[in-house]
Amino acid sequence: MTEPTNTKAAGIVHAIAAYLDKDVIGWINLIIFLSVPALAFMGLVAVYRTYVHPAPVEKTCWDVKVVKDRILKINQCTGDVSEVNLGPLSEVAKTLDPSK
Repeated sequence: MTEPTNTKAAGIVHAIAAYLDKDVIGWINLIIFLSVPALAFMGLVAVYRTYVHPAPVEKTCWDVKVVKDRILKINQCTGDVSEVNLGPLSEVAKTLDPSK
């Protein structure tokens, strides 16, 4: 009869372990003992950060528009509108107005 898969895997592990020293086996067990909980913890943190407490989405409130040859800085969050005076560059901005 055929052996179950887990018995074959156990046989392979025991065959490999037969060639290794006890100290090497101890180090392998220590690495497994420390890495499995660390990986599980990192997975839980990833799930928490992704689904339970995602990073806040930053909303850009400020926008700059050219309206009737004036450069306006508009805050869409508060509704604040202020004119931007760039001095000599404002003439260049007038030529870049897409509405013309």
